[in-house]
Amino acid sequence: MPQFLTLHADATHTREVKVVQALLIHVGIDQSEDNPMTLGVNAPIFDNDAFEFIPILELWYENTYFLRKDDRTIIICGGSEFDSEAEACTLETRTYSTIETKKENAKYGKWLSEFVPQEYENAIVHFDPDFEHFTYGDSINTSRGTQISKLKEDDYIFFVESLAPYVKEAYASKNKDLIRYYQHRNMAKYVIGYFKVQAAYVAVKLSDNPNPLLYAAPGDIDPVNGKIDEATLARIRKNAHTKRHEDHYHIVVGNPSDAMPLKRAIRLTESGSPFKPSNIGKEIYGDVGFPRGFKWIYDTSRIQALLDRCRSCL
Repeated sequence: MPQFLTLHADATHTREVKVVQALLIHVGIDQSEDNPMTLGVNAPIFDNDAFEFIPILELWYENTYFLRKDDRTIIICGGSEFDSEAEACTLETRTYSTIETKKENAKYGKWLSEFVPQEYENAIVHFDPDFEHFTYGDSINTSRGTQISKLKEDDYIFFVESLAPYVKEAYASKNKDLIRYYQHRNMAKYVIGYFKVQAAYVAVKLSDNPNPLLYAAPGDIDPVNGKIDEATLARIRKNAHTKRHEDHYHIVVGNPSDAMPLKRAIRLTESGSPFKPSNIGKEIYGDVGFPRGFKWIYDTSRIQALLDRCRSCL
């Protein structure tokens, strides 16, 4: 249920004002060394703050992921290939080499694969957030999943990506080490899109059902699927976590009338670790660093300031 703050106007009258909060959450690839899903490089930002959102890898466990090869799915485990079509744990078939870049960025590269190390060109992606159907999910047992479970209707979630300036030479050989060399201490954190929250659920996806069981809150025993319209369920089915054969996750559904990927990224930090805030970052969340992770904003004027900046970049 939405949270409310009771304001006392006088001795006999009260009014309730909805308390809105916003979550800034880090998404997409980056140079995090403790997470193989992030590929070890940053996504590019181009002239005039145009950029590409490059999703993380669909990881099975540890260093095991999936490649599409000759119209079949194979598993890469420890650098070795295994033909395991029957064991593929996701319905997702898109790879970095089948996802086109934005039209305005085509002069730099037509496919996302042109901005990732060669070994990942045909790897299956974990495309989340889904800016086409306006959903975002995260696993039940992660700190990030715990954060999105706190979102309520009419809250906001802003997506932050680590971007580094495009340098043609960096991508010439498709070598991870060379890309990292050119990006070293040149990356910064940027807002790339946002959703106004329509609803948030706990989801349990089982292999024998294309629809996850959806619960209004952690610990609930009765699913609420029957109370959710088919259009919303169809959007949830498109999420990367729902495409997995089995998963237990939190999922946020955005309001389509107030949800959008940005055309131009909004810079929140200075370059390089510890990612000190830019002037805009200080305005939005204060004088603190922003490593990969999340931040909450509770001040409505700060939330509105960020919304205004986002809406000017659509």
